[in-house]
Amino acid sequence: MPGDTVHVAVLSLNGMNRSFADAFHANPRARIVAVTEDDPPPATARATPEETQRGNRDGAAELGVPFMERLDDVLGRDDVDAVTLTSPFERRAGLVERIASAGKHIFIDKPMASELREADKIVESVERRGVKLMVGHNYRFAPSILSARESLRAGQVGLPWAIHSEWIVGAGSQAAAIGEMMNHAMYPIDALLYLVPGRVESVYCISGSYFFDNAKESGVEDLGFITMNMERGIIATTSIGRTPVPHVNGYGGDMTIRIMGTHGMVYVDANRPRWVSYGRSGASAIKYGPDKLYDTVDHFVGCVLDGGEPMCSAREARATLEVTLAALESARENRAVRLGG
Repeated sequence: MPGDTVHVAVLSLNGMNRSFADAFHANPRARIVAVTEDDPPPATARATPEETQRGNRDGAAELGVPFMERLDDVLGRDDVDAVTLTSPFERRAGLVERIASAGKHIFIDKPMASELREADKIVESVERRGVKLMVGHNYRFAPSILSARESLRAGQVGLPWAIHSEWIVGAGSQAAAIGEMMNHAMYPIDALLYLVPGRVESVYCISGSYFFDNAKESGVEDLGFITMNMERGIIATTSIGRTPVPHVNGYGGDMTIRIMGTHGMVYVDANRPRWVSYGRSGASAIKYGPDKLYDTVDHFVGCVLDGGEPMCSAREARATLEVTLAALESARENRAVRLGG
């Protein structure tokens, strides 16, 4: 596209989109030009429609941009190149179609959708309209993940044959309302498929509500363990969940991946590099180095400016979602689930 700046509209400043908006705002190659909302504003577990609109107006004022109540008014502006959104799952396919029809690029939170049929609609919309869509799977932008990717592509550990991942958040007083699988499984699964590209052929999962009362009451899981059979005989496993036990990494908890190959092993820890202090009051950790959320947004900005294809595309996000939904089905029915070819 011509120019050296991507002009971004923020579709709601609630939830994760506030963090994305801050990353766009901090990026020298991007400029937020408006904040808007879906029509009408959705009610969420955290806010009424009135509270949502008030938060949007306040956030727009902080960013120094106008708040425009009608999304169509924003989509009709010539100075809007892209839209970032984290709207409720049931609205996303329709919103993507509206935004893509207006010729705007899209940055969207994970998971891209809650059902494969909705994900398929999103894939079809962006491919038919020829716009770029990137999903915020920011885990793959951790420096250790990027370094491991280069090592694997250079053949330094030979042919991968087994993978194990840990993704355990050690913080919070309750589990995610949608369950920790839908909340967090996309991060390690996306990273595994990025590091060792290949199709997942079957999935087996066990999960349960072990730690939090709200998980037990609502019937969602706070901990799960997934085993995946991949192409070329690769076996991959990952544990996913949340515990109330404080972790030295804070919310980061344990976020590690081990990939065993025929000639060695690569170990990834997304919370490194870090500095850890131990004292009488306990331990604390300070992470330093690149900001993976900022780098995720910066990659999207670069693709819009230069015409490149973004990582974490709609098709990649669909593959990650398929594995996650298969894991949930497996845990629910206590059987291995085969994925479509």
